Amino acid sequence: VEEVLQSVAKVRKLGLAFTLDLLGEAVVSESEADAYQQQYLDLINGLAPAVNNWPENTTLDRDDAGWIPRCNMSIKLSALDSRFKPIDPDGTAERVKARLRPILRAAREHDAYIHIDMEHYAYKDLTLQIFKEVFLEDEFRDWPDCGVVIQAYLPEARNDLEDLLSWVKDRGTPVWVRLVKGAYWDYETVVAEYRGWPCPVYQQKWQSDANFEEQTEFLMRNHEWLRPAIASHNLRSLSHAIAWANVLEVPQQAWEIQMLYGMAEEQQQLFAELGHRVRVYMPFGQAIPGMAYLVRRLLENTSNDSFLRHAYDTSVDVADLLKAPQVTLSP
Repeated sequence: VEEVLQSVAKVRKLGLAFTLDLLGEAVVSESEADAYQQQYLDLINGLAPAVNNWPENTTLDRDDAGWIPRCNMSIKLSALDSRFKPIDPDGTAERVKARLRPILRAAREHDAYIHIDMEHYAYKDLTLQIFKEVFLEDEFRDWPDCGVVIQAYLPEARNDLEDLLSWVKDRGTPVWVRLVKGAYWDYETVVAEYRGWPCPVYQQKWQSDANFEEQTEFLMRNHEWLRPAIASHNLRSLSHAIAWANVLEVPQQAWEIQMLYGMAEEQQQLFAELGHRVRVYMPFGQAIPGMAYLVRRLLENTSNDSFLRHAYDTSVDVADLLKAPQVTLSP
């Protein structure tokens, strides 16, 4: 906990917020799932009281509705059950919720925030089911310090957002939505091709970018219920979010920008200096569990269509980088 505290304190000094992700997913034993749960409990119990004593930073610690937690955690539900199986949604949901509830109780007790991460497409519907079921329970129904991820490389993203909007209005308490492009594109494409299945993700990057912008607008229009956390390093995507927030007069504190720790640090500082709350996604843990995360990020950010790759290429014109998604960059 002390090592993590030092790392998040450095981020805080830069004027940035954080969300922590304990590396590990798809556990293979119940003891491993118990250990993962205990690590989160230890982290919340040890870290949250310490960061709650930090001096206040109005930009980072308050949104337009009031105070927001400084201690922010991201969790992959597959790490809470060794039999996380979409073919057994109800059985899986009950087992996952049994391990998730103590984490949520600890978070509420210590004023921490819990965000449910999204994983492979095969887990999407089950993840959303568990999210909606547990946060509709009486114990957690009135708790706003929670959220879930929606992946824009899925054509289903709008349907999922509309379903979430209907659900959250019934719940009566808003939740946060982290909108991402999606980090499992290569996996989804290879698996679908190998098994002869329809591919669940867009096959052209511009399609994901365009969908990201459409769902950004949707979130901005419904920000009072689905609080937007716009996660991208693409300056076009982030500029689009800022533009829609301005057009719709969404308060600057009502939404936030999220980026990966250690990447596009100049852009992080730029948006922070403009008064935006910028939250960095900080994975931590052992090297072996972190390999899957590392490989996904390497594939994502070294592809021919990666914005970061082109942004550091002096031969690429800035105007090309900021073109609408339908106009693709040359390889």
